[in-house]
Amino acid sequence: MVKTFRELDAKGYLADDIFIGEFCKLFKTIRINEAKRLLGKTDKKIIEISSLMGYENVKHFMKIFKSVCGVSPSEYRKNAQVGKLDFIP
Repeated sequence: MVKTFRELDAKGYLADDIFIGEFCKLFKTIRINEAKRLLGKTDKKIIEISSLMGYENVKHFMKIFKSVCGVSPSEYRKNAQVGKLDFIP
């Protein structure tokens, strides 16, 4: 089973670095939006959400989440709980 972009590229499935870059951005956006939904709608732990989103390291997940959303996952959850967020995907 192919698991990484490098494996896909080695097999000749991916030829364009631009495609890979755009796909990575899209994939990250999808994962973060799902994490936002889970943070706002469930009581799952952040480490569990991180794992469900495919991150092996929760600290890396938290860093990526904050870089995309501007707040940490725990801050996002607090804001969602008190209704400070207009939109939870």
